[in-house]
Amino acid sequence: MSGAPYGSPPPVTDRRPHASAPWTVALAHSVAQRTGPRRLVALLAPAFGAAALAPARESIDVAAVVLLFALLVVAVAASGDRVAGLIACVSTAAWLDFFLLPPYFTFRIGRGEDVILALLFALVGLAVTELALRGRRQAAEVARRSGYVDGILQVLRIDPDQASGHDRQQAICREITRVLGIDSCRYVEAAPAGGCPILHDTGEISQAGTVVDVSRNGLPTTSEIAIPVRRGDLVVGHFALVSATRVRYPRTDELKVAVLLADQAAQG
Repeated sequence: MSGAPYGSPPPVTDRRPHASAPWTVALAHSVAQRTGPRRLVALLAPAFGAAALAPARESIDVAAVVLLFALLVVAVAASGDRVAGLIACVSTAAWLDFFLLPPYFTFRIGRGEDVILALLFALVGLAVTELALRGRRQAAEVARRSGYVDGILQVLRIDPDQASGHDRQQAICREITRVLGIDSCRYVEAAPAGGCPILHDTGEISQAGTVVDVSRNGLPTTSEIAIPVRRGDLVVGHFALVSATRVRYPRTDELKVAVLLADQAAQG
């Protein structure tokens, strides 16, 4: 679970609602400064909602109130922010207990069912947050793969009979640079120099016979990375990739896409 846990408020000795205002305001100010409006809403919305319902607490159905606040927790958790979801869970359980559950205007949980209620809010919030995060990751993965396909199609649309080989190579370089997030890429009409890192069609990079662990160490930054371009068994050139300004950690499928793009130069 990401983010630092929020501590419990100091014991409330004054049973009036405004007694908790100083620590609430201070915590709200801290949250607003560090994390923005989403987490501020997660913190304060349950407090205002519970306070608004407090005058009618003797006549309202607690089950309906619980469902209403559960919707609030779900709405915040659906943003995919784990910390905001947890804040909404804790804030909702705390303010329901403070305003709507006896003993009123205290943060004591006097009944076992209220403890279960607080735990249920936490579980619902965390479950919805994880589902939202998974959905966002899947959507990002689809968008990323769609970007790969678009880039390859853009290169394939370049007619070798209508465009020069240089134009095709430049288009391929642009797409490789975009996919890998590297500094630059250029095409060299010669075989790679001995000893330089080589990117293979398996998505692996090797240098001097040793496989580079890109997931752990990132792309090499001290030398150019070569993607050989072959026509049959003959190496007719290579794409020289530069990733020197910072360490980058492309995924294996991104490296494979770069090789697939480079292969299109052999068709030019």
